[in-house]
Amino acid sequence: MRIFRKEKKMAAIYTAAVLCVASTGWAATSHWNDASAIPQQMTQTSVNKDTNWQQWKENWKTIGNNYEQVSLAPGRDSSKLNFGWYSREQADRAEVRVAKQQDMKQAKLFSGNSAAGTVVNGVTYYSNKVEVEGLTPETTYWYQVNLNGKWQKEQQFHTGNPDDFFFMYVGDPQIGASIGQVSAEGAKQDGELATCNDAYNWNKTLNGALSQHPEINFLVSPGDQINEPAADHKALIEKAVKAYPKAKWRVVVMHQDIYGSGLDHSDSDGILLRTQLTPIYDANHIDVVLQGHDHTYARTYQLSSDGGKHADFAEYRSNGQSGQQHNMLDTALKNKDTQNYYASQNLCYTIADMNQGTLVNPKGVFYMSANSATGSKYYELIPQQQDYIAARSQTWRPTYSVVHITADAFSIDTYDVMSGTPIDDTYRIIKQ
Repeated sequence: MRIFRKEKKMAAIYTAAVLCVASTGWAATSHWNDASAIPQQMTQTSVNKDTNWQQWKENWKTIGNNYEQVSLAPGRDSSKLNFGWYSREQADRAEVRVAKQQDMKQAKLFSGNSAAGTVVNGVTYYSNKVEVEGLTPETTYWYQVNLNGKWQKEQQFHTGNPDDFFFMYVGDPQIGASIGQVSAEGAKQDGELATCNDAYNWNKTLNGALSQHPEINFLVSPGDQINEPAADHKALIEKAVKAYPKAKWRVVVMHQDIYGSGLDHSDSDGILLRTQLTPIYDANHIDVVLQGHDHTYARTYQLSSDGGKHADFAEYRSNGQSGQQHNMLDTALKNKDTQNYYASQNLCYTIADMNQGTLVNPKGVFYMSANSATGSKYYELIPQQQDYIAARSQTWRPTYSVVHITADAFSIDTYDVMSGTPIDDTYRIIKQ
């Protein structure tokens, strides 16, 4: 595994937790990826080398209930790495040891916190968090985690180059969202089978992407991952900018797409935040916004705020309205006058640059909406393509993007998981 955090001088990734998200809002759609049918469709592709569906279902009986696996995440800068895991036993302190050799003879010990976490099926799990420091770029390390009083088998990770790196960007894995679908095997999927199905497809996406693009250093996802509304967007962005004032690239990762092109959200709840966030992103010189939520692929032109005053539609974001259940808004938009007013207020942007391919020092902000990375469910594209959309697609197949960032360039390419072929042209921004 190769993972690191970009140094302050180069880039910062800001995450805005928005109004939606989802396990309680899951609903089956007519388009989804049935794992029981995928092996027959993919016999000639590299990703078919993964475990087949029947083996996966058998293995799921064990791995599906294993909540004690370790997660690695980028730290505060490229010299740090965060470790997190659940355990059934609480330790006085969480422990990780790291070495440059697999024999671990010269390992350095790092300690963190162990505290009560969550209860699953009547079992209390403890949350363990450790920050590892002192890592150097482009170096292979071995690590061990102390789980329930025992050092686990050593595992490997590799740090990247903080001046030239790649990350995998994926939208809406939403494991379990295929609940209620009927598979090719004739089974109507309950929650357990839906989770097994979508995890199988997620595994295909991850392994396929890493096989096709071994240069990937880490993964970024805009959701669905949370189920509560989590932050004051303006305060969060300004806090991040203040912490990393010299960042060359400013990238926001958020779930709810304010400039998408899906039928279900892009002309209703998907733009609830557009009038608020567009000027905030302009004021803080954001370069790129990576979004999810729409379960379709869409790429915008460079967009800017029109500088006008617009309604914030707070009435549709209060009174317990959360997740994807914006019933008040749906009811209000049945009224023609309300519909016209809503549409006019959300024309709060201008198209700053319509060039494609490689743009040098462009004005405005680039917005991207990722399709589902698992195919647990897909949405239709809205019939009338919006004027802010430069490219969009819905192939009913899982996709992923590879983002490449250097000192002077940001580029993004998006691929079909099953074939590994691009679904769109490269979009590149050069800063000189």
